[in-house]
Amino acid sequence: MRDDMPELYRIDDIVTRYRVNEWTVRRWLGSGELRGFKLAGAWRIDPADWAAFLRRRRDDANLDDGDLGDELEGVADAPVTVPRARPRRRA
Repeated sequence: MRDDMPELYRIDDIVTRYRVNEWTVRRWLGSGELRGFKLAGAWRIDPADWAAFLRRRRDDANLDDGDLGDELEGVADAPVTVPRARPRRRA
């Protein structure tokens, strides 16, 4: 990947890293509440859009800055290094 291209989150990155239900993330994307786009048939989310989404959610909940401040710090700059889950065995 080029150096000037941002790393993009996939749904499973957000699910694993932030412990959010996959279908909740899909609902946010489908409703437009969370910005994202499809690339090669899979949703991609810019880390800056994820950080903006978290800030909006925090502001909507009227939380103090300290409640999510640590979670948001460096979100847009952090590279995504989430290990891929092993495929489930089918019976």
